[in-house]
Amino acid sequence: VTKAGILEQDEIWSGEIHVTGYVVVPEGITLTIEPGTIIKFKHYRGYKEPWKKLGMGVNGTLKAVGTPEKQIWFTSDAEDPINGDWLGIVLGDTKNSEFNYVIVEFGELGIAQFDSEVVVSNSIIRWNNSEGLYAERSKPVFTYNTLYGNGYHEIALEQYNENVQILHNIIRDGHYGVHCEKTTAYLEGNYFKNEEFAAITAGMESHVVVKRNKFENIGIGQKPPISIYAGSTAEIENNDFGEGGIPAPEFDYE
Repeated sequence: VTKAGILEQDEIWSGEIHVTGYVVVPEGITLTIEPGTIIKFKHYRGYKEPWKKLGMGVNGTLKAVGTPEKQIWFTSDAEDPINGDWLGIVLGDTKNSEFNYVIVEFGELGIAQFDSEVVVSNSIIRWNNSEGLYAERSKPVFTYNTLYGNGYHEIALEQYNENVQILHNIIRDGHYGVHCEKTTAYLEGNYFKNEEFAAITAGMESHVVVKRNKFENIGIGQKPPISIYAGSTAEIENNDFGEGGIPAPEFDYE
């Protein structure tokens, strides 16, 4: 099944979907994606015709709810996929969209939300060119996810996000873990491992609460692996910086 363009009515996707043009879920429309669905975006690696790089834009509602055994995949159609093969998923002004048991990989970014309250849970976000999860002016909830190998930040929160909840995620093997600008965020129960530069950075009048997280092998011996820049504030309590007092999260998916 191939898909492209603006959805004109509610749709349910299942099986294997080949996206051959930019997909838009407009306001008032719901796209439901069934467990086990594999969505492959036609890849483009040139630079002269950037409009050929495809993605999905959501101003309506996207329900991508899989199961531990039947995850939903958003990926490249290339035989040898690389990061940046497609654009990623961008949500705007949506409150009821959700991602549960999905895999998002090889995009320019993973999942971005603007003016939204989107929950991403039990999901794998990997090998995207810039950010794994991105938000502006939103109140996202990120729980029980695995993020790794994204090109810039695993999670970036910029421009006035409020009360962001980042709970029980594994964030590993990238450059930066979670970055905040003009954002308030609560981080608890996460496991940061093998991030090249920093686990958590906060700047531009951000406030972060960092409690009961586990940190391992962050940066070049950076102690603690958290950078709070001038003008920002933090509450940092009861974290495990190598003492072994806090277990890593355990998930029911692979």
